[in-house]
Amino acid sequence: MVFLTGPRQVGKTTLAQSFLPKLLPAINYFNWDILQHRKVLATRIFPGKEPLGGKDQEVIIFDEIHKYPRWKNTLKGFFDLHEPKARWIVTGSAMLDVYRRDKILSWVVTSAITWPPFPSPN
Repeated sequence: MVFLTGPRQVGKTTLAQSFLPKLLPAINYFNWDILQHRKVLATRIFPGKEPLGGKDQEVIIFDEIHKYPRWKNTLKGFFDLHEPKARWIVTGSAMLDVYRRDKILSWVVTSAITWPPFPSPN
C-alpha cells in the first residue's frame, strides 16, 4: 500500500493514475470528492454488496479517501481481504501522514511518498 501525500494541486492524482493500465472510474479509481464515486463506495463497495475493483484489477486507487470518517479501518479491512493480489495507491493531503503516527495503518504502508519531492518554486 503506497500513500502519496502533499500539498494541493501538485499532481498527486495524475501521478497515481499513471500506474493504471486503464483508468476505470468507480472500478479501479475512486475519488471521494466525486459524488458518483462516493455513492458507489458508500452504498455498494463498503457494505460488501459489490466486490472492490471488479474482476482482475491489480491496482486500486483511493483519492482523497481520508475525508471518509472510517477510512483507516476500511482500508485495513480491504488490505487484509485482497492482499497479496491487489496493489493500493492512496492519495491525499498532509492529513494522510499515517506512516509515522498512525497505529492502525502503519503496518500495511509499504511506501509513504510526499509529492512533489522538491519544494515548488512558487
